[in-house]
Amino acid sequence: MIIREYKSEDREGIEECILVLQNLEYRLEPHYWAKPELVVKKYFDYLVKKTDENGKMYVAEVDGTIAGLAAVRIEQKTSPCVKNKKFVYVSDLAVLEKFQTQGIGDQLLKKSEEYARTQGFDYIYLDVTATNISAVKFYYARDYNSHEISMEKKL
Repeated sequence: MIIREYKSEDREGIEECILVLQNLEYRLEPHYWAKPELVVKKYFDYLVKKTDENGKMYVAEVDGTIAGLAAVRIEQKTSPCVKNKKFVYVSDLAVLEKFQTQGIGDQLLKKSEEYARTQGFDYIYLDVTATNISAVKFYYARDYNSHEISMEKKL
C-alpha cells in the first residue's frame, strides 16, 4: 500500500471512494444528504478546489487501485470567542469496502495528522455523522475526542 497525494488521473477511483462515503451517510440520514449519484462529480470538483487552495488530498493505492482517500485543509473560524481560529480539518476519509479493516483508514488519518504538524498546528478536527457508530469508534480508538455536538429537530 502507498499513501500519496492525488493526481488528476485518480479521479475515477476517488469518485468511487466518495460514492462509498456518501452512500453510507445517505443511508444513515436520508433527510439530510443529497442522493450520492447526483453529487459525486460536483463534490469531487469541490474537494479538489478546497484542497488545492489550502490543503491536500491523499489517496491510498493498493496494487494500482485507489483504495481510499483523505481530504484535509486549513480552515478558519470567525468567532472572537474561539482560541484556535485557524485549524486543520479532515473533511473526508473514506476507504472502499473491500479494503476496510486493513489499516488503510489509519494510514490516511496519520498522513493527515502529519500534514497538520508540518503546517505548525497542534490540533486537527473532523466531523463524523453521529449515527455512523463504526466511524465514531474508529476515531475514539485513535485518541480523537468529542468536541461539539450538532443537533437538529424536525419541525
